[in-house]
Amino acid sequence: MPYIPEKDREYLAYGHVPAKPGELNFLISQIIRRYLAEQGRTYTTLNTVAGVLSCLSMEVYRRITAKYEDEKMSENGDVF
Repeated sequence: MPYIPEKDREYLAYGHVPAKPGELNFLISQIIRRYLAEQGRTYTTLNTVAGVLSCLSMEVYRRITAKYEDEKMSENGDVF
């Protein structure tokens, strides 16, 4: 969840890389907040944001997570 303490927000504002899931969520939420402020809060814009997040999730899985899982399957043996 993006509700992190003010001191952590300030730390991230200086360009530090997030160390915890909440910090990553906060940064992504801030980008979305700025995007919505620029583009307007309409159904189309909100739908665009949801679509981008969905596609990003699938791309991370396809490009990073699946490769990691394949490596671990080779290392430790298949389940099926």
